[in-house]
Parts: sequence; structure tokens; C-alpha cells
Amino acid sequence: RGTDIRYEDVSKLTYLDMAIKETMRKHPLFIILMRKCTKQYEFRDSNLTIEPGTLILAPVRNIQWDPNNYPDPESFIPERFSDENKTSINAGAYLPWGLGPRMCLGKYFSRLEMILVLSRLLRNYRFTMSSKTEVPVRVCKYTRVVTPDPGIWLNIEPINQS
Repeated sequence: RGTDIRYEDVSKLTYLDMAIKETMRKHPLFIILMRKCTKQYEFRDSNLTIEPGTLILAPVRNIQWDPNNYPDPESFIPERFSDENKTSINAGAYLPWGLGPRMCLGKYFSRLEMILVLSRLLRNYRFTMSSKTEVPVRVCKYTRVVTPDPGIWLNIEPINQS
């Protein structure tokens, strides 16, 4: 309280980092990831082949809500991303930033920005859900980026810092 967070402090905010990761698992920004196959790929133990030029769509939310990837997927459990548990997560089952060489270039900057902004807001304000917010939250169906419809309303109260 009362001091600004420094870059050196960011790595100490492990629970906030886990909460951000779990939020992005439950509520990914993009519905799908799209890639184009560049070379022929044959699935083992199958006669299925993907030809070059084929568009491949990965349904991000479905993958991140699959109980085979995340037990009890509808629950908010930041501890999934703790040092003890994160090795049990399949790398292809967490896709809010994409995967591989075409992963979002802004991943690390965005993560740092979220931690800095949230840590400051949470130190100074108390947030509660407004009765105007419809639960469960719906999303716009015809957008490329997941957007709450009609929105998420919050009550914000300053925390006395005396």
C-alpha cells in the first residue's frame, strides 16, 4: 500500500499472475485460432491427411473448457497455474496467446501491463458486481473478439488508506 510497484516486484505477484492466466483460460479473447497448413500432414493410426493450403481452425474456448484438459472447467481455479500444477497442463490446451512461432508478439508486454494495472487498482479500490450485470454473462455472437453483451457493470469504491 502507498508505493508504486517496481518491475522487480512483478515476479512476486504469483497469485495475481495465476488469476490472470485462469481468467484468460475461462474467457479467451479470441473464439478461434486460424492457421494454414503449409505441408502435408498425416495423422498416426489414421488414414486422415491434411493437405497444404487447408485452413485449420482451433476452437480456443472449447479446448480450454474441455474437462480432459482442465478438470472442473467451469470453476475459477487460479491454482491450476501454480508451479506445482502447471506441468500437468498440456501445452496445446492453453491458447489465449496462440501457440508456436506465430504466438502473439505482445504476450509478455500485455501480461506485464495487466499485472501493473491490476495491482494498482486492487490496492486502491474494492470492486463488486453491479446488479445491472446479467449473470451468466453472454457474449456477442458475431464478433471476432469476444465481447460481453450487453456489458459487465461494476461498482467501484475507494479503499480508505489512512
